[in-house]
Amino acid sequence: QVYPEFMRGTWNVNIKFGGFLFPSTKISKERITKNFLIPGFQKCSIAAICDVGKDASYQMKIDSQGLEDRVATLSSQIRGFLG
Repeated sequence: QVYPEFMRGTWNVNIKFGGFLFPSTKISKERITKNFLIPGFQKCSIAAICDVGKDASYQMKIDSQGLEDRVATLSSQIRGFLG
């Protein structure tokens, strides 16, 4: 993804957990939450959101070409969620 020129630079991002929905009507919530291997139920199962449900702050960097510096952003996301 190439970001527009006005977004290039470093951004302070705040994530606030607003709840969750279980999209399946065929599988019960209890059955899904029993399986901690499903991404999002175990810490670090989703690298960019290491602790789903926790509010966090991090920096997102977009270079002069409009490309996200994914290494810097992911490192900042992990620090923001795990401290």
